[in-house]
Amino acid sequence: MKQWCIKNNLPIIDPPEQSLILQNRLLFLRNLKAAVAQMQAKHPDNSLYQRFRTSKFADFFLVEIKNGENDLTCRVEQVKKLMAEHSLEYPFVIKVLTASRNKYAHSFYVVRSDSGLATALMFKGFQNTHLIL
Repeated sequence: MKQWCIKNNLPIIDPPEQSLILQNRLLFLRNLKAAVAQMQAKHPDNSLYQRFRTSKFADFFLVEIKNGENDLTCRVEQVKKLMAEHSLEYPFVIKVLTASRNKYAHSFYVVRSDSGLATALMFKGFQNTHLIL
């Protein structure tokens, strides 16, 4: 891509590598968490910096649900286990990991309960894709 931009005399404003970080929600959240931790370590006596918090998050790959109740129950239990591992509680937002170039990139569910989680996991845009809570 860089070579194509140079060949066609197009300026590169943001490096492509940095753009990819913003398009991937997980990389963005990890980098944000690292930046906040670094800033807090640099200013340990500043209460303003110490109050900064980043969102809790977890990512996972959801394979297609085969319209069977047992499969859905298994997926709900999978996510609940992940929630416990990452200290996530209801309510939370579930989204597709990629932030662009995906038909469902802007689709999300606000999940408030186990039944809401089951409903969200049946959404066709959340099948065979990487999700983030």
